[in-house]
Amino acid sequence: MYMYLPETKTTIEVGSDIPLRLLKHRVPSLQTSTDENDLTVSNRVIEADFVFEGVDNTDYYLIQHEIYPLFIREKPYYIYFQRMPSVMYRVLCEPFKTDKFGVNGAGSFTLNFHVQGGYGRSRGTTLSPLTFDTELWQIGMGIPHEDLKYTFKENIFRVYNAGHVTIDPDKKHELIIALKCEGSPRIKNHTTGSLYQFNKAMKYSDKLILKGIKTYLNNDLVSKYSNHKVIKLAVGWNDIEISGCANPEASFDFPFLY
Repeated sequence: MYMYLPETKTTIEVGSDIPLRLLKHRVPSLQTSTDENDLTVSNRVIEADFVFEGVDNTDYYLIQHEIYPLFIREKPYYIYFQRMPSVMYRVLCEPFKTDKFGVNGAGSFTLNFHVQGGYGRSRGTTLSPLTFDTELWQIGMGIPHEDLKYTFKENIFRVYNAGHVTIDPDKKHELIIALKCEGSPRIKNHTTGSLYQFNKAMKYSDKLILKGIKTYLNNDLVSKYSNHKVIKLAVGWNDIEISGCANPEASFDFPFLY
């Protein structure tokens, strides 16, 4: 098992510094509740069973003292597992206690990781190299056996979402759309029906960034000049059209959700 700490951008291999071993883990299915208006993600808890072995009773408590702050943290962090290393989960850990067993310094415990937002996400994003030579991507993620593009110089193109979930910035899903063009651009996803419009003329030297629900022009917040809508990406292929401008150069950067 691995932990990724976004604040420091460091990865911890659990058990590399502490005599700690993961026995098994259980990732439940995505649980959702549906009302007449929308789809709401409910709680998702990953369980993980661990054992550790100290040399004596004193060592048991020393190891316990190291284990608690490893998993109990003030801010969410990511975890992923060796058998599915390309999908990680943003989590917070429930308080827990260790149980002593045997005559030496052995102990065991079970962790309950609450997945923030309910989804797992790909470790890579669509602007990362889409190659299976690294652990960012793997078989079983829904990635088709064809070259996928996420940067475009056309007005009409297709964007592929390999995840299990529609990407929706209104639900705080990560999506960054970057656009250079001349004119007042409109971005339409004909698959989901979502439409974004920027009501100010751009020069080709300008760079428009749609980051979540906010719009930036040359790093300045300019959401007031938009129609305050977002582009949603359905699972599978999305037919995108950019109009109202000339010479567009666009990129779509997002992780896949599972």
